[in-house]
Amino acid sequence: MPRTGTATFSTGVTGLQETEYGLAQFNGSGLFSFSFGGWSWNGKGATIARLPLSREPIDSKQDSLLVVGHFSGFGQISSGGNRFQGSLTLTSGYQYSGSLDGRFYGPAAEEIGATFSGTDSIGKQMTGTLTGRLGTAAEKFETLQNLFGRTPLPELEIALSYTRNADGTYSDARLRSPGYSSSAVVIDPETDTMEFGFATLSPENRVTEESDSRFSTYHVSPDTAGPRTYRVLNSSGSNDQLALTYTNLALETIGPKDSPSVDTARVYGIPSHFTALPRTGTGVYNGVLYGTAIGSGEKADRFLLSGTAGLTFDWAGNVFTGTLVPVAANERTGENFALGTYSLINGSFAGVTGSSTYFESDIGGVDATTGRLNGRFYGPAAEEIGAVFSLTTPGAGTVLIGSGAIVGTR
Repeated sequence: MPRTGTATFSTGVTGLQETEYGLAQFNGSGLFSFSFGGWSWNGKGATIARLPLSREPIDSKQDSLLVVGHFSGFGQISSGGNRFQGSLTLTSGYQYSGSLDGRFYGPAAEEIGATFSGTDSIGKQMTGTLTGRLGTAAEKFETLQNLFGRTPLPELEIALSYTRNADGTYSDARLRSPGYSSSAVVIDPETDTMEFGFATLSPENRVTEESDSRFSTYHVSPDTAGPRTYRVLNSSGSNDQLALTYTNLALETIGPKDSPSVDTARVYGIPSHFTALPRTGTGVYNGVLYGTAIGSGEKADRFLLSGTAGLTFDWAGNVFTGTLVPVAANERTGENFALGTYSLINGSFAGVTGSSTYFESDIGGVDATTGRLNGRFYGPAAEEIGAVFSLTTPGAGTVLIGSGAIVGTR
């Protein structure tokens, strides 16, 4: 055992917690630091749990509530052996406090292992284990490409409704307010499916000829509504534009010709816990935007929006600035129109002090433009962002009413 110096261990945790409807498993990762000369240690990290919403059997297909939490602890190293002990708290839908008992392992104390347990304020219990090895980067966290089971992911959404005229033109475009949705995108790695409400996306309804390295396209016709087309961003490393780990976006179009139609832009993923947000400095995120827009008038064109986004967060001031640089592609003519550079105005977020991971701003910077952006941080250390936006702006020889989503990385 070392008696001087310091060491950091990359750790993984797993355990069970008692909830209102029974037991739930939590998993996570973090870093533990030891001061051998000071005989002390401290650690912290992030967790994910799926809390049951009923008392159905744990192996049933019931949906659960995805909860991103955190743990932290501190304590002492024993002076005469390889043992360390201390206190540990876990926030995972419930607030548990308890104790940790651990040991160093290996000929040169290269690894650690510990057990911990605790209770919340009304006696609900939690217990778990921790293992780690020397390293300054936390163990791999659960990602969208590596989910441990069927997972409902909270989403943000914005919808643009309009009429498809029989002659191929469009009219009556209207925006719905962007923001948080009570529904969730459910990903099931066992069946390789994604559920968007009544629509289930699977390899069987993926349209290969309409998909590429950036998007996978699906055609679905649920009994409850008209035909739907989904374009889901490929978030893995195969995307040559932006590789994402914890968040993603999807574009949905519902409705046949000569009837009301709706374009919905969604952002979903593994959200950050508010304690993961930094308290000082700045965070710069760069990403992409996608969406749709309809021109003005009774025989308008439909446009596909794409472009870039950049946001800079002042962690201490709980404010942010940014730009959106969209291009509108006319579906009928194939022409592309650069719409200019839009500014994010009055950007704010509650952050750690407000116990929130959401942010919002107005959109301006181009004459006669109005818009709104609502977003959220994703990942165990707020590595990514996702947001939805609404926009009314002159451009492409008309006045566009549009909506879409952005995703970005730090």
